[in-house]
Amino acid sequence: MIDVKRIYFIAAIASYIYILLHFNSSIDAFAPLQISAVDETIKRGFLLDAYRNTVPTFHILGSQLALMLGKDCSFLLFSPVQLIPYAALFFLLMLKLSDSYFLAGLVSLTELTTGYAGTQRIFFWPHGIGSILYFALLILFLLMFSEKNRSVWQHHLMAVIIGISLVFTSYDVIFTFLLFLSSFVIYLIIINKPRHPFRANLDCRSEQSIKLLILLTIVELGLTEFVYNNFIHALKSTDSFTTSVLDKFLLSYFAASIQDNILKDIYLHYPQGITLYGYIKYGILLAFLILFLIYFISLPEMRHRIEPIFILSILSSMVIWAFIRLMIGHVEIGFFYYPAIFSIAWIFRNGGSFRRWAAVGVIILLALNPVYHFMIYNGELSNKDVDKFSYLNLPLSWIREESSGELIRGDELTKNFYLMSFRTQDFQTLDENDVAFLLNRSKYNINNYFIINENLNVIDIVNWIQIEPWRHFIGVLDCNKRISKILDSEKILIYMRAR
Repeated sequence: MIDVKRIYFIAAIASYIYILLHFNSSIDAFAPLQISAVDETIKRGFLLDAYRNTVPTFHILGSQLALMLGKDCSFLLFSPVQLIPYAALFFLLMLKLSDSYFLAGLVSLTELTTGYAGTQRIFFWPHGIGSILYFALLILFLLMFSEKNRSVWQHHLMAVIIGISLVFTSYDVIFTFLLFLSSFVIYLIIINKPRHPFRANLDCRSEQSIKLLILLTIVELGLTEFVYNNFIHALKSTDSFTTSVLDKFLLSYFAASIQDNILKDIYLHYPQGITLYGYIKYGILLAFLILFLIYFISLPEMRHRIEPIFILSILSSMVIWAFIRLMIGHVEIGFFYYPAIFSIAWIFRNGGSFRRWAAVGVIILLALNPVYHFMIYNGELSNKDVDKFSYLNLPLSWIREESSGELIRGDELTKNFYLMSFRTQDFQTLDENDVAFLLNRSKYNINNYFIINENLNVIDIVNWIQIEPWRHFIGVLDCNKRISKILDSEKILIYMRAR
């Protein structure tokens, strides 16, 4: 007789081993910048004002982990700190929605193997820690408003504590949660009294949600300055639109012809296989999301159950947040990912004849991830170094002494490793004009030093723009009479602007 539990256990262990091996030494370009703040907090013994406005809980937590373990902060870049809590809470959330260990396990493995860098879900990342708190809040939300647990006050208290913690942990995630709460209240009011929604007496769920929404909004606006100093400034800034958001998206995935763009021919372009993968993945997700919406519209009794309203509120929050992100220059391609995943879980539990299709859809999504990983690494479309980018240490130390405080420019990842080591402001990220100058496409530039990281497969510059690796353009750089090479350490080249 087949022991199903043993098979599940072996499959889970094998999957986690694959996750750790696959994501080893792969990080987000911005990760060293966050760890730099953690290291500075330890060295100074207090949190700087600049860090209090962004993700102070993350910096404090990182400092505590490093001090307790007696490790240098850089170990947080590649340690699977988030893996167990992230996996456990996401599994519990999916179990609550699907009422199936089988589906919850499959979806959790799909979630953990999504993407090509381990920073967001596996290693140490502010929005990753924020997502852990977010999942905990969503679980509590479902528990609070289920028929059996409506009067359990401990759930409400925990929601308040975790919600306040989230305010100081991730500005991205707290905004999505506030939007979720707002959407949930609006849907409840409209559903309860569709003809006169704003004359309706609030039920228990609406009252509790409004109280939590008001409390967290007060904390966000009253105890942090992120909205005033960062968010509003980003919306007003024109720097985000030096390159059209649509240009970046079309050039990366569809090889579209964009006019009047000086770097259009060197933008990183993903191969056709990646685009096809996106069609299949998001096509499956969109199909189940549409199926859920059809259920919601066609079955009036669904409108008074907590789970459908919950999923619809998640969808609304993600749509609004994706629009806001678009305004500051970032395309959220998968904004409907979580609403669709939650829809699959709900359909598996309540979809009748579509239950089997929900399981098939998740299996296909899970199987697609290794295929995606193969295409990414086979096409050299990720930045990964088995030596944890130690090759940067000597060149960055040398240029720090050589530059004597003059401005240095480089890609985002290299810059953030520099900041993590030296915590100075004399190193900035390359912008489009810098790249054009280096490639001899423009004549004027005020910067003195440029670091070229030949080891990277993807070059991140300002405004989330990704260009092809520098090794494709070494001949152009060497022929540019406006710059001269002053250091060649195999993987790192350093050029100085001609005087």
